[in-house]
Amino acid sequence: PLPAYDRVLALAWGGSALERGFTDSKDRTPRYFVRGGADNAGKWWTETVDLSELYRRAWPKDDPARAHIVFIGFAVSPDVPARTAKFADIVLSR
Repeated sequence: PLPAYDRVLALAWGGSALERGFTDSKDRTPRYFVRGGADNAGKWWTETVDLSELYRRAWPKDDPARAHIVFIGFAVSPDVPARTAKFADIVLSR
């Protein structure tokens, strides 16, 4: 089971290089597209994502300094063909 939480911010890697930034989601979870496109497949990419900035944009009335990251999870959508993804050297810092 997941730990208790009250906010979810989804980061996604889309199918198109044009997919960038926040998008509407069906389940009302703020979804931010980091990178996309077939030309980005098969290579290692270094990504730097400022979670505090994304938090401010998703919940502008909240104080991000009071937010606590409870967990980070990785998932593949069940409605897309099987894909392989590898993550390494994840660093969280303030």
